[in-house]
Amino acid sequence: MTSEISINNYSVVYFFNSNSYLILDPKTYPYYRNFKINYTKEDYLKALSLNEPQDVGDAFFEIFTELSKISNLIDPYQSENLNVTTCKSLTITYNNSLISVNYDSEQTLNKVFSKFKHLETQENKIGQVLNISQTSTGYQLENSLGKSWQWNHNNIHLFQGKFTFELLNCIYKKTADKWLGTFHASTIGNGQEAVMLVGNSGSGKSTLSALLMYAGYDLIADDITPIHGQNNHVYVLPAAISVKEKSFEIIKPYEKDFEKLPSQYVNEVKGFQKFICPKPFINPHQSHYPCQKIVLVRYSSNPIKTALKDGDIKVILEELISESWLSHDEYHAQSFLNWLSSISFYELHYHHNDEAISVFNNLLPI
Repeated sequence: MTSEISINNYSVVYFFNSNSYLILDPKTYPYYRNFKINYTKEDYLKALSLNEPQDVGDAFFEIFTELSKISNLIDPYQSENLNVTTCKSLTITYNNSLISVNYDSEQTLNKVFSKFKHLETQENKIGQVLNISQTSTGYQLENSLGKSWQWNHNNIHLFQGKFTFELLNCIYKKTADKWLGTFHASTIGNGQEAVMLVGNSGSGKSTLSALLMYAGYDLIADDITPIHGQNNHVYVLPAAISVKEKSFEIIKPYEKDFEKLPSQYVNEVKGFQKFICPKPFINPHQSHYPCQKIVLVRYSSNPIKTALKDGDIKVILEELISESWLSHDEYHAQSFLNWLSSISFYELHYHHNDEAISVFNNLLPI
């Protein structure tokens, strides 16, 4: 079973059985069209035109067949009756929610908490609870509902992502089935609407998001943007902005006592990072915004002319979807497709930050 929408010359196809999305251009869509109406490989290949080579058609048939299979969508990292042992605790607050984070060591806490440290409070009231710990084999997490997960050390990024997602649920008092998805994107707003920034690692989206925040925009989310399944709005995720070492000199003039902020080593490629507290994070203009614009950020280390142009939809969607979590609920999947059909896609090429900010002043006036 599939569902699809057309955006300009592209088709976005959702395969329900495998919870997978495929973006097809006018050259590749006919292969999918033939696949839909021909149920055997023999009939499918016979239906190909002279302009559709058999070997290419055969390859697409295998792809479509694989995506049409019913996949095991059960979370492979969820564990029953996991004993998450903790001995320390702290409390954070946001959106009138209190969340206790119980942990076994500072080392475990630092893996997930550095970007939320500004939310810490001295209140001792009992609220929702997240338990985290580290064992000889990996990491463990348990939420207030008694659900628990575990990952080996090689999957630390999954542990970090799940902690952020469960914290999001606690902040808004929701469960995982209420979200349309969480997207690998930074998002800024003007109090009325939002613009999502996408790009691969090193594209400059976090640095640009920080500069836009200093220019007066609300920082809605850095790196992970949640979208709710009921209203298709992006929601504020009050995590700090992760600023990589190569951007320290850019951010320093805007952030008071920047030098005093602790540095955290990431890896050999990214070096060190600092976390910048989002402003305003206590009382943002609102907790969620409609979003109908996505900008693919392309920073150049060499001087180039700043240009905002219509974006390549296939490139942007592949960037947006590839590292995101999307609900496998059929209603949410269709909502996601409908949301995509309302989006304006842009691509921003720039070298000078002030010129990029000027572009956003026109795209999203404040």
